[in-house]
Amino acid sequence: MLESRPSVRFLAITVGALAVLHPHLRTGSVHVPMVLEEGVVVFKKAIVAVPPTEL
Repeated sequence: MLESRPSVRFLAITVGALAVLHPHLRTGSVHVPMVLEEGVVVFKKAIVAVPPTEL
């Protein structure tokens, strides 16, 4: 018998040209797509997330 799992939807994260992302960056986007613009620099231990919106 198959276990039922809650449905989780992850949306796209777009990274622009020449963006510099540290390898330990944590990102998350559940409610809306996330865009990291061209030339953005994200440093060590950064958390980049889109906050949940009120429904």
